Amino acid sequence: MAKRFRGPELSDQDDQARQDDGSAFTYTHPPTDELPIHKHRLQILYALERHQVLILTGEPGSGKSTQLPQYLCRAGYTQNGQQIAITQPTARSAAQLSARLGSATRAAPGPTRIRCLADQRLVGEFMQDPLLSQYSAVIIDKAEQRTLWTDLALALLKKILRRRPDLRIIVALASPDIGRLRAFFPGALALSISERPHALDIHYLRTPCEDYAAAAVATALRIHAAEPPGDILVFLPCAAAIDAAQALLLAADHARLEGDGRPRLGGGGRPRLVATPLYADPPATAQHPALGAAPAGTRRAVLATGLAATSATVPGITHVIDTGLHTVRVFDPRTGADRLCTRPISQACARLRASRAGRSQPGKVYRLYTAAAHGRLLRPQEEGAEVRRVPLAPLALALLALGVRDLARFDFLHAPPPELLAQALGELASLGAVSARCGAALTPLGRQMAELPLEPSLAACVLSGARAGCAREAAAAVAVLGAGALFASRHGAPAAAAFAVREGDALTGANALLAFRATPRARRLRWCRARALNMATLDRADHAAAQLTAKLQRMGYSMAPSPACAGGQPEALQKCMAAGLFANAARLCPQDNLYRLLRSGDPVHVHPQSVYFAQSARPEFVVFAHALPTAAAKTYIRGLTAVDSAWLAAQAHFYEAH
Repeated sequence: MAKRFRGPELSDQDDQARQDDGSAFTYTHPPTDELPIHKHRLQILYALERHQVLILTGEPGSGKSTQLPQYLCRAGYTQNGQQIAITQPTARSAAQLSARLGSATRAAPGPTRIRCLADQRLVGEFMQDPLLSQYSAVIIDKAEQRTLWTDLALALLKKILRRRPDLRIIVALASPDIGRLRAFFPGALALSISERPHALDIHYLRTPCEDYAAAAVATALRIHAAEPPGDILVFLPCAAAIDAAQALLLAADHARLEGDGRPRLGGGGRPRLVATPLYADPPATAQHPALGAAPAGTRRAVLATGLAATSATVPGITHVIDTGLHTVRVFDPRTGADRLCTRPISQACARLRASRAGRSQPGKVYRLYTAAAHGRLLRPQEEGAEVRRVPLAPLALALLALGVRDLARFDFLHAPPPELLAQALGELASLGAVSARCGAALTPLGRQMAELPLEPSLAACVLSGARAGCAREAAAAVAVLGAGALFASRHGAPAAAAFAVREGDALTGANALLAFRATPRARRLRWCRARALNMATLDRADHAAAQLTAKLQRMGYSMAPSPACAGGQPEALQKCMAAGLFANAARLCPQDNLYRLLRSGDPVHVHPQSVYFAQSARPEFVVFAHALPTAAAKTYIRGLTAVDSAWLAAQAHFYEAH
C-alpha cells in the first residue's frame, strides 16, 4: 500500500477505445395509441383545465411516465419558455426515464422543455426559486414509493398552490390506495387508468413454504423446463438471499454438464438458464447482464431486490417469481444506528412486482405465498413511508433553509415521529448547522451546507476542507464516497493498489478521481480496466465533484490544488473528514481486529470494498461515511478515513450527549 496521498497520475497507455459506462441501452417503445393511457389523454388534459391537482393511478407500463409529459408539451404547457418537470424517486431512475423520453421522441435524452429529475433535486430547486416559476406543470411519478424526498416535494408543492394558480400538479402512482393523497390535496381530481397493458396469469402457493430461496430456485427451474422463451425475474429480500439462490442455480447448472465439461442447452434445444444478480449497489459491470438484452442462446433468471420494481427496468421479462418479502432499513434514534428488518411487502408493492411480467407482452406471476396471506398479512402501503423510519437530518436541513421554523407542525403527507425530528436537530446542532440559542435557526455554515446536494455530515466535510484550503481534494473524496463501488470487483482489486493510501478510502477515492480526470476521455475506458476501477462510479463522481466545485466557487472558496496534499501531507484533509463524520467514529479492538463504535461499543466489520479489508495492520481510530447493516445482524462500515484521537477529542461534547 502506498504511504501517502498522491496527486493526479498521468496515463501512459494509448487507448483509443470509446468511453462507455454501460448505462446506455436502446429502448423499444410500443405504438403510443396501444398504451392504455392513450384513450384517456383528452380526459387528462380536460381535468387539468379544471383542477390544479390531478391524482392519476394506473398500472406500470400504462404509459404514465413517458406519455404524460409529451401530452402536456403538445397541449401548450411549454409556451413562453416554461418547462415541464417529471420527477422520479432516485437519480438513477430519473436518468433512465430521460433516456427513454429521448428515445421515444427521437431527440437527445432529456428534451429541452421536459426535465427529468429526482425528487431531491426538485426540493433543491425550491431553494433557488420557492415558487418554481420556470415550471408550468410538475409530475410526481412513482409517488407510491413514498421516499423521504417524495413526501417533502409533495408538501412543498401543496404550499405554493395558492401563490401559483397557473401551476398544474400530477401525482402519478401505481397504487389505487389514494385516500390519504385526496385528503392531503383538497379539491384534487382522481382519475384511474384501469386497463392493464397485457394480461397477467397470477399463481399462489397452496401451502406456505419454509425456504423461500429454495422455492424460488425450484420454481425458476420448472419455468425453464416447461414454459416458452422469456426471461425470469425473481424478487428476493436481500443480497444474501440473492447469493444463496445464485449458488443453487449454479449447482443445478453444473449438474447438467456433459462429459466434455461444457454446459448443454437442454432438451429440445432449450436455451441455457443463466443466473444474473441485481441489487441496489453492485458494480456497473455486474449490472450489464441484468439491464441489457439477454445473450443469444440463454434465458436469464434475474435475481433482484426491490430495485428491479422501482429504480431499474429489466427488459424481456415474461415470468415473475415473488417471495413476498423485502428488507427495510429502520433507524433507531436512541442508538443512532440502522437495522435491517425483513418484512412482508404491501399489496401495492405486490402489484408493482407483478406488473414487471406484463410490460411488453402477456406474462405469468408466481407468488410464493398463499392467496389468504396476500389479503391478510401484507401491510398497508402507507406504513412504508420513509419519513417514519429513516434519519431526518437532510429533511430538517432543507426545511430550515426554506424558512420553516416549526418542523413538528409542518404539513406532511405522513407526520414523522417526534423522536426522529429531535434526533435530526441534535445532529445538525453538533455539526454547527443550527443554533439552539436562536430557536433552531440556521447558522451561516448551515445555510452553506443546505446549498450542497449532500448528506449534512458530508457537506460539513467539504466545507471544512474548503476553509482549510483543500476544497478540491475534499470535493473529490466526498464525490467518490457517494458515487458507489470504486472497484470493479465486489471485494476490491489489487490492481488499484497504485491509488491506495494508508489514510483510508476517502483519500484513495480522491487519488483515483483526480487521476481519472487527468486522463484523456478517449483513453479512460482501458485506463479503468487496467486498474480494475469502476468507470461508471468515476463518471458519476466526476459529475458530482464538478457540481460541488461550482457551488463552492460561488461561495467564494478557492479550488486551487492544496500544496499540503500535493506534497504528501494530507492531515488537513483527514481532519476535514473527521469534522463531519465524528459521529461515525470507531476504535480498533486488537483482540479480534474488529472496530467498535465509540458511541455505543457495537462491533462493526470493514466492508470488502475498503482498502483496509485485507490489511492486518489497521489504524486505531477511523471515521466512516456509510454503515451498511445486513440481515445477518452484521454491520459493515464503508468509506473509512484514519483519524487521530485528538481530533475526536475536540468533539467530546457529542459523545457525552450520547
